[in-house]
Amino acid sequence: MRIISKHLRIGLNISVVLLACLQCASLFAQRDGDLQVYIFVAEECPISIAMAAPLREVVEQFGDHAAFTAVFPNRKSDEISIRAFLGRYELKGFEPVLDPDQKITRRLGATVTPEVVVTDAAERILYRGRISDAYSSPGRVRHGKSNNNLARVMSKLVNGEEATRPWPEAVGCFITFFGTAP
Repeated sequence: MRIISKHLRIGLNISVVLLACLQCASLFAQRDGDLQVYIFVAEECPISIAMAAPLREVVEQFGDHAAFTAVFPNRKSDEISIRAFLGRYELKGFEPVLDPDQKITRRLGATVTPEVVVTDAAERILYRGRISDAYSSPGRVRHGKSNNNLARVMSKLVNGEEATRPWPEAVGCFITFFGTAP
């Protein structure tokens, strides 16, 4: 009887482990389609400030389909300044990340603020470029209605399409790189 009981317990334990593995596998399968949106911003950059409204729109529309991260690649940024920036411009839904050593910035190839990089779960870059076409160059605002490029890209990606290349180049304040060039 003890041998049967022991084998029954082992069988139950294996069943529990297999069930847990199946649940993990389904979690990973669900996460394969996840999108990660990195927005590189600087508190003093006027174009970063100007892009707050289109960024809020994108989070409202696609917050259920992507994780949003606000990356601050400036050494002068600190916890207080980045939280104040996100609060002042109502950028809820963005996970703030300080990047003083610029590892994230270099890995994703951002060169200006604001610049957006969208990746999939495997960190393949699906889009890198501007948020909107409101600026034709630093200091040159386009008049009339601007297009939210990021919203269009997110719509395509969420629907299983690719972001059409060439991607529109980001316009903004140049990121000062420290140490080795990007």
